[in-house]
Amino acid sequence: MEFFSLLLSTFIGAFAAFSTNRLLDQARKYQEKIVSGNLALITLKNQCNEFLLFRRSFYLDVDFVSKGSAVPLWALIRPAFLSFGKYEIDFKSIGFLLSNKQNGKLFDIIELVQISHRDLIAMNDLRTINAQIIQQKISDFEKDKPADSWLAIEHEVGGNLTSLMKMLAIGMALRAEENELVYFEAITKCRAALEKSLDGYWPNKIKKFLGLKVSYALIEVGGPEEVFRKENLPKLPDNLLKEVSLSKGGNPQ
Repeated sequence: MEFFSLLLSTFIGAFAAFSTNRLLDQARKYQEKIVSGNLALITLKNQCNEFLLFRRSFYLDVDFVSKGSAVPLWALIRPAFLSFGKYEIDFKSIGFLLSNKQNGKLFDIIELVQISHRDLIAMNDLRTINAQIIQQKISDFEKDKPADSWLAIEHEVGGNLTSLMKMLAIGMALRAEENELVYFEAITKCRAALEKSLDGYWPNKIKKFLGLKVSYALIEVGGPEEVFRKENLPKLPDNLLKEVSLSKGGNPQ
């Protein structure tokens, strides 16, 4: 009898230890998911904030340059010394989301943000370098007297540079017009996928079963502040809007 009691108590003790370790392991993995998820959301938020800052700066600068005269597209672009962080999503850290087949498109959406952001940084660097070159050319050209027309300045600057700057003006306007959705879609869908993954944790299952609210400890990312909203920014010049419309395959505005 004592032998069976000893065996039973040993079994119960081992089972309790195993269960405790399993619960602790689940709690550890849950916290790791929260940390990794928040890091991903913070990265996407920072990238989005940099895009919003770029867009506001671009709209205000183009509006300032185009005031009072018909400025050619290439001349709308000036140097912009924006500081972009080297933010990149660590896909390995959020690999646990791959366990849900429904998240297949999520990684494409997040990767599109990474590509779009690298593209934005590269275009901003390219425009700043070449705009500085153009400014120096114009300064040298107008050393003795101001140019009498944009055509004369364009001739002095050269067709290669003016064509490049025209392309950059249109490209940046397109991105400024359309890319907000890319960033916020990634943030919204990433958070939704994280919440769904965290729902598998047993305390959250119990709360859901009891109809209680589940707090995921994930950061909140809202929409742009008023000053960064597209509708509160100046309208782009008509000649630029026309080229943007043509680039989209639409009719000139």
